[in-house]
Amino acid sequence: MSPNVNINEENSNIPLSAGTTDKDNTPVFAGDAPAAAQNAPAAAETQVIPAAQEAAPVFAGGDPAAQTIPELSQREREHLTFLRVLGDYNIAKQKRRNYRVYGAWFIIITGILFLTLIFSLDAKILFLCLWIISILGCVAVMIKADYDYEKLKEYLDYADELDFFEKDDEEEEE
Repeated sequence: MSPNVNINEENSNIPLSAGTTDKDNTPVFAGDAPAAAQNAPAAAETQVIPAAQEAAPVFAGGDPAAQTIPELSQREREHLTFLRVLGDYNIAKQKRRNYRVYGAWFIIITGILFLTLIFSLDAKILFLCLWIISILGCVAVMIKADYDYEKLKEYLDYADELDFFEKDDEEEEE
């Protein structure tokens, strides 16, 4: 009687020793040197469990190979896509909020740090260049977070509180 073993897709090609167990009745993998040396079967008994066996859904009753997952309708697929984009939007919104706060603090702290290094050490040009590079890197990350947020907001056709004020101003001008 061989034990049941659950294998992830990433580990799906690990050779298992057929029916080989150690003292605790746990399966022994071919890569386990001490246990495999004690109970090592012949090379012909080693098998490989493909990823398709583990990934296939098994429904109660009937032949698992004959049963399939029903296809999603177009509306269900669109709803799942909407939920995924909405989740990405919420993550991007939180990132944008955090980057604005921590990015500003990062620029202030690096400014103080590099200014003290510039005026206390001889390598003034080096620290000035490093300070400029760190500010540009921080601003690039903040711009990317803002771009991702705006792109997802446009996909979802959302508007911020400020957008309403801007639209009111545009309508008054016309």
